[in-house]
Amino acid sequence: MFYYLLLFGACTLSCIQVMFQKATVKRYGSGLINTYRAGVISAIVFLLIMFAVGKRITLTPFSFGLAIFFALINIVCIYFAFSVMKIGILSRYSLFLNLGGLVIPFIYGVLFNGDPLTAGKIICLVLVIAALMLNIDFKSKDSKKAIIYYLVVFCLNGLACVTLAFHQNNPWNFEIISSESFTMLYMVIYGLMSLAIYIAMSIKAGKQEPIEKKWLYIGLTGGSGVLYGFANLTSTICLLHVEPSMQYPIMTGGAIVLAGIAGLFFKEKITWKYIVSCILVIVGTTAILL
Repeated sequence: MFYYLLLFGACTLSCIQVMFQKATVKRYGSGLINTYRAGVISAIVFLLIMFAVGKRITLTPFSFGLAIFFALINIVCIYFAFSVMKIGILSRYSLFLNLGGLVIPFIYGVLFNGDPLTAGKIICLVLVIAALMLNIDFKSKDSKKAIIYYLVVFCLNGLACVTLAFHQNNPWNFEIISSESFTMLYMVIYGLMSLAIYIAMSIKAGKQEPIEKKWLYIGLTGGSGVLYGFANLTSTICLLHVEPSMQYPIMTGGAIVLAGIAGLFFKEKITWKYIVSCILVIVGTTAILL
């Protein structure tokens, strides 16, 4: 039960991180240069905290390769997320993002990780998908390009979750590093990739974008990085004790519930769809836990 409580803690951290991101976007915009610059600051602040509490990075070839792959997935996913926000519908983007992080790890866990397929898991999966789809506007039309971007985001987020699970479960019995070290490693790589892209885009733009109140910007982006890092670290630790086919439905359901609560801080209203979604998630999570 302790690790299930940790999962809800990871959901809470992720929810607060989204609030930090939304506050940053509302104040400073959502341009790609700003996005990758935020990625650099996020990685630096998280790593400074980890080093300050005595954590260190170790290396093995297998963990290093997966850390590069995971960081690259995140870098590419950010690009497509930014692109689809300009041509698509935000709610539909969120649907595909969450479904990717739910369905693909579930399939991986059952087919490739040896997770048992139980009635509770099926019920939870169906109810969480229903909760996600309840909050989508199917009357809105998308371009073919936007649909392709949705599918890319779906696959990338699912692949990122599977990569974490694959490292932790280590089915090929390679030598791997600890959860803390792996999280720090891919944050280093992610930060370096973000820095390279930020420098290249800044040179291409020809000038730096002015930032008002830099300490506020650093606080928001740095706080986002710390929350992202510790949410992923908590999730990674839980993968050693909770099957992927159980963990990701619970985390997706928790994200749905907390997203509505977080919206209150940005003057968003609680709708009947959100209330029904919460009921579906609670029933589904109870089914999977039992």
